[in-house]
Amino acid sequence: MRTLQAFSNKFWQHNGQLQNYIDFILCEIDPLFSRQRIGAEVFQIINEAENTKTFILRPPSRWEGFKPGQYISVELEINGVRMRRNYSISSSPKLFREKQLFSITVKEIDGGIVSTYLNNGVQTKDVVYISAASGSFGMDDLQSIDTNVPLSSTLFVAAGSGITPIMSMIEHIKEYNPDTVFTLVYYTTNKEQQIFSKRLNGLKDLLPNFSFIPHLTESEGYITKEQLKSDCPDITTRNIYLCGPQAFMDSTKEYASDLGVSDTALKFESFGSSPNTLTYNSEKEGVVNFTQSGNSIQSKGDKTLLELAELSGLNPKYGCRNGICFECKCSRIDGQVLNRLTGELIPEDQSQIQSCISVPVGNVSISDL
Repeated sequence: MRTLQAFSNKFWQHNGQLQNYIDFILCEIDPLFSRQRIGAEVFQIINEAENTKTFILRPPSRWEGFKPGQYISVELEINGVRMRRNYSISSSPKLFREKQLFSITVKEIDGGIVSTYLNNGVQTKDVVYISAASGSFGMDDLQSIDTNVPLSSTLFVAAGSGITPIMSMIEHIKEYNPDTVFTLVYYTTNKEQQIFSKRLNGLKDLLPNFSFIPHLTESEGYITKEQLKSDCPDITTRNIYLCGPQAFMDSTKEYASDLGVSDTALKFESFGSSPNTLTYNSEKEGVVNFTQSGNSIQSKGDKTLLELAELSGLNPKYGCRNGICFECKCSRIDGQVLNRLTGELIPEDQSQIQSCISVPVGNVSISDL
């Protein structure tokens, strides 16, 4: 296998038809040999929690690895349509360095096409396509990984699937800086939805300065300022890493600020749906035309332009899917669109819009996507 990959590396300097021909032959031998896409074999699947699975992946040798807290884009073909979603890496870089493996952990979301397919349709030895790792949600003081010097005191605050990038950081601390003083405050609806429950409880016995504080919102309610202060009395001395649904993060940031936490001490990453959940609205119904390809699709006002483009068979460019990176910017020819983050109509004279946060209202035409 390594010999064939070396052959691919040597000849990939050619271009045009030769590139495509070599890639076709390599894919026929094994999808992992593709040079145009990065294939990763599903090495193992672990039932992690209710409707949540961890997928241990084996990427090709040319994949460059990751830093704790980063994510990848996963591409699958579902009913003839290529779809991509971003998922945080939930394992430590040490697993990749030593065994050429890493993991993502995916919770099945109601109506989530890709998360549902991953949890119910993907099996071991299947191949999924991945991107290079990216994202800046990581610990600055984890850069020197080959040191036993304890890190600064850290507080992790997570809710639901927001635990996945934080799990990668915690595993990294365990392996390289086990004397670090750190706390994890983790919110889930109930015990059945606690992701990594066994691993986290087991780490309490291995790491002398690790405090794990789980909360069940079904019985305790949502996070409060008083609860945050009780869980971490010295919160103003901590570096804080926050990940979860947007509403949860907004509340946590407000409470942390009220308790005296400086903006520079807090890092966060959005995880999950945006604040304004999309629902069917007959007044928004219409047809979206993608003029470059000639594709069109019916819209009910409950999906973004990016989602509709994927459902119509297109393979649009995107990055974060949260309105942050502007990778999905496209040109509107006519029609009204709603910004799903603000709930407001985007001004008609604004032709450049972000497809991942733009919801068509009635008939809309888009030129390039």
